[in-house]
Amino acid sequence: MAKAYDRVEWVFLERVMAKLDFDDRWIKLIMNCVSSVSYAVLVNGHKSSFFSPGRGLRQGDPLSPYLLIPYVQGLSALINKCGRERKLHGLKICNRAPVVSHLLFADDCIIFARATMEEAEKLKEVLADYEKEPRHMVNFDKSEVYFNKNILGNRRREICLELNIKEVDKLARYLGLPTMVGRSKKLGFSNLRDKVRN
Repeated sequence: MAKAYDRVEWVFLERVMAKLDFDDRWIKLIMNCVSSVSYAVLVNGHKSSFFSPGRGLRQGDPLSPYLLIPYVQGLSALINKCGRERKLHGLKICNRAPVVSHLLFADDCIIFARATMEEAEKLKEVLADYEKEPRHMVNFDKSEVYFNKNILGNRRREICLELNIKEVDKLARYLGLPTMVGRSKKLGFSNLRDKVRN
């Protein structure tokens, strides 16, 4: 998501918390934490007077990722609806496992779908619907698509063009963990093991 923390509308956040049946006192407390911030900037080495923003969350504040959850719930609901309607198919790791259609953490998202033009078109529609909400925006410049090695080049190009997303042959790490683990799990998770030991 593009500038997810900066785009949070306080009025929308307050309405969502009320809709989720949070207690009025809790909502007032949270909104006081969110809206009581003020900033000053350095201009040519001189500090400006303080000013208060009208929207946004402080990045780095431990509370901010949790306050972003109601915002990304809209995307999650849209993807789940498509899954129930069998218009987007997620990933199933074994017969008895549930289908995983997406993973969300704060402003990061991984979406699993079949490599077909129908699902690419549906995903594009879902992302467009998500962007209709107040100030939501998908950052297509930072978005990537990764294909199974069995998907042919022509279909890959068509899907990338449809989604306006670049293809990568190796996914980056997600939340500090490898997104793909090959045969050597020991090698794939050695970095995590070393951090825990330290």
